[in-house]
Amino acid sequence: MNCYECLSRDRATTAVAVCSRCHVGLCPEHLRIESRLVTEPRGMGQVTQGPEARRGLCEVCARAAGVPAPREEPAALRRPPGPPRPLQPPRPPQPPQPPRSPRPPARPRRSRAYERLICVHLPTLC
Repeated sequence: MNCYECLSRDRATTAVAVCSRCHVGLCPEHLRIESRLVTEPRGMGQVTQGPEARRGLCEVCARAAGVPAPREEPAALRRPPGPPRPLQPPRPPQPPQPPRSPRPPARPRRSRAYERLICVHLPTLC
């Protein structure tokens, strides 16, 4: 899927998200993230739940919802593009676990009433 805003400007950019209102595909350049507390009615009032929920919007829907435009970072704070960070080395393989010995099946437990019944009617088994 491609970014709708980029396609309208004759560019092809892969979309990384979908606008939660109008459902167009968005690239990182055109994606606006809104975060707000979730409230829901309970009893006589409302309950606020944390953490804040996030919602991805396109530029048009963000303006309609009143989401402020993102501020540009000063050039001094931006990290220069460089080589990607190296991946962590793979973990060493775990030694094989010894097989578990099978447990014998548990014998069903008899109730006291059952035991009395057996002893009264079949004294040879007690």
